[in-house]
Formats: sequence, C-alpha cells, structure tokens
Amino acid sequence: MSGHSALSGLSIRRGIELAIEEINANGGILGKEVKLVARDNSMIPSRGLDNLEVFSSLPNLIGVFSGISSPVVLAELDYLHQNKTLMLVPGRQQRRLCQTIVHPITCFAFLCVTNTRRISCSMVR
Repeated sequence: MSGHSALSGLSIRRGIELAIEEINANGGILGKEVKLVARDNSMIPSRGLDNLEVFSSLPNLIGVFSGISSPVVLAELDYLHQNKTLMLVPGRQQRRLCQTIVHPITCFAFLCVTNTRRISCSMVR
C-alpha cells in the first residue's frame, strides 16, 4: 500500500485478512478456502481499473474490496456493473459515491460503513 493513505489501506487489508482467517477456520465458503490477492491502486482511478481487469481474470473470483479513494471507486462502477463483479467498499466515502452506487436491483458495489459511535464505545472499554 502506498500514498498518503497507506496506513488506512493497511488497516483495511488487515481487517480483511482477519475475516478470511475466520471464514477459513470455519470451513471456507462452500467448503473452499478463501484467499486474498491484493494490488495497490495508489489512489489513481486508471490503476484501479487496471487492477479490476487483473482480478476479473482470476478463476473463482468471489468479489473485490475497494480502498478508501472515492474517485477510484467512482471510476470502477461501470466496470463492476458491466462485468457483474461484486465490490465491498469499506469505510466512510464521499456523499457523491454514496448517492451513485444506490441502484436497487443492479447494484454490484456495497458500502460497509462503520458506526463511529460503536467504534468509540469499543475503544473506551
């Protein structure tokens, strides 16, 4: 992970790795082990699109996770819809992104927004 938001990207990656460890410890998905393949988009929309093309060529792709860059995700939305590729978008994103990905039937990008109040309470405990 690179760029001025590298620490956020590494935190997202570690969270995904922990979730995958838990999924695999419980038998995987449909009995198959889940693996993470990561690529850095450096918060550059064209690099994000290049990464999507690489991921789409992988056999048995379940879905992709975005980083924290709304411009990159916005650039990727058409590709996701055209290729029916599932994307989970972690964290807080720009309002424009939140308004754009709300397609009730044909949506392939989903926001995974944390509740700041719950995080704060957990940190205090």
